[in-house]
Amino acid sequence: MKSTFGKILLIVIIAVMTVFICFFGLKSKAEKMENQKVKYAQLAVEKDIKAVDNIISDLNKFYFDSSHDTLVSDVNADKLKEIADRLGSIKVSVDDFKVKAADLPKEAKELTDKKEKASTILKDIQQKIDNQTAINNLLTNPITNWQEASDDLVIKSDTDKTKLDSLKTKLAGTKGKWQEVAAGYLAKIEDQVNLSDTIEGIISKSLSDDEITSYVNVETYDLLAEKIKEVKNKELQDKYSEKAQEILRQLNEKNAQIERERLADSEEDESDTAASGANNSLGGNSAYNPNAGNQRPPASTPPSNGNNIVVTPPASSGTDGSSGGVVVDPIPTPPSDNNGSSTPVNGGDNGANTNQPDAPVDSNDTSH
Repeated sequence: MKSTFGKILLIVIIAVMTVFICFFGLKSKAEKMENQKVKYAQLAVEKDIKAVDNIISDLNKFYFDSSHDTLVSDVNADKLKEIADRLGSIKVSVDDFKVKAADLPKEAKELTDKKEKASTILKDIQQKIDNQTAINNLLTNPITNWQEASDDLVIKSDTDKTKLDSLKTKLAGTKGKWQEVAAGYLAKIEDQVNLSDTIEGIISKSLSDDEITSYVNVETYDLLAEKIKEVKNKELQDKYSEKAQEILRQLNEKNAQIERERLADSEEDESDTAASGANNSLGGNSAYNPNAGNQRPPASTPPSNGNNIVVTPPASSGTDGSSGGVVVDPIPTPPSDNNGSSTPVNGGDNGANTNQPDAPVDSNDTSH
């Protein structure tokens, strides 16, 4: 009996000792692992502080000068992404190091501050690159000078007010030199967009179902032609010029038809007058024929400028101060002979016509 109890007691004692040995062994191992983590954290913090300093130095190279505002022209997006990945791999919190807050080295606060600074710089550069890319997407060629707004930019054919206003809203909260340069480029883009809107508005009022409207006259065509000359986008310029040429063609046809009708009415009136009084005015010896066909032909569409960009309307005779189109000048006063009689004139010619035949001479006039 005593022998059995002794055996049981011995087993219990051995078990308890085994538990204690395991407990203290595990605790010692845990403390050793914790110390290793703290030591690793110390080394990692020191290493990462240097790494963040290098990252900040690399990020500053994206800026044009020490003001850290405008960016250099040759921004490398791939390089920026590589720097962002490096910054993201740096550990700064207790969760990252898996140690207690009290066990973090004192340099950990310095590391945290430097990483936040680097993150702020990275965000600023990334936003500016994104906005520059958005502005370049409105243009046929990307902008290379971000230190001051230059004039060598051309909008794409599909750039419109909606896209421009959306981008202007994004930049509304930014400040500094870069913002001024970006705003300057947006203003130049807006000028070109407004010019296109103005031209399209004139064309829309001038053509309805491909036929000219009553809105069209010489002045509106001249305005359209001048506006088209200012368009920098070749595709848009050709598109608008094609419309302008069609407007000019129809305008000339319309004016020519009006001129023909006026000439026909004038010839009819001249014929009636000549038939009833020709002998009285010239003593019956006039050889003048009002139907001789001396009138100038209707105005035709003028030649293009050679580049098929803008067709300049025909020049005016200068009698009415206007320019372009077909201008009807007053009927010239016929010359008088020495007897006070007048020679019938050929109606309907605009201004001085070099093709107008000389008035016939009175056979009774001895002054010649």
